[in-house]
Amino acid sequence: MMKVSGVVFDLDHTLFDRYATFKALQTDFYTELKKYLSEDATPRDIYVSMVEGDKRFLYQSWESLSKFVISQDFFIEKISEKDFIDIIFSCFSRKAVPYSFTLPMLEALKKRGFKLGLITNGKSKLQRKKLSMLGLENSFDEILISEEFGERKPNTSIFYEMSKRLSIPPCNLVYVGDHPINDIDAASKSGYKTVWVKTNGAWVEGCIKPSAEVMTVEELPSLLD
Repeated sequence: MMKVSGVVFDLDHTLFDRYATFKALQTDFYTELKKYLSEDATPRDIYVSMVEGDKRFLYQSWESLSKFVISQDFFIEKISEKDFIDIIFSCFSRKAVPYSFTLPMLEALKKRGFKLGLITNGKSKLQRKKLSMLGLENSFDEILISEEFGERKPNTSIFYEMSKRLSIPPCNLVYVGDHPINDIDAASKSGYKTVWVKTNGAWVEGCIKPSAEVMTVEELPSLLD
């Protein structure tokens, strides 16, 4: 069991199902990208390549993912990585598919007296829209979004700021996330206990090992006092 007073979460691939969201948005992706695609391209082609690219480049960047997707044979007209990313982010503002257990898990932790926080990298407008679509906008005591704060994970300052806002020392906080560098290593260096959500099971060598590992956040309450 892990003794902490507060639990801080990552968002993408931790509290909402990004691959299910890719699937739900496959027609939107296709419609927005159609002028760049061959006539026999299908919405599923986009979905499959997005998932494959995300799994390959999950710990790198959106630029790497976009380069992979637009290199596929069904893209016959040139599109810049920036334009591709802009289109994808625009689609993300329309739908977000939650894990069924996310909200009940957060409510269970609140009832047990834990303070809850969220630290996520990304654009403020998009990340807050995701939280709204997921019904999570009122689930946290504090929310830190990199664009609003001015620093991104893995910069440790964003973790120290969350500790300050929750009025809980880092040693009494646990950070829950899927990214070995941005989440687990960075939070560990900030003094947090850590729980790695094994989204695809790929670890980055050289990172500080997590305090615990789970397949999904549904397992989290059983780890905490």
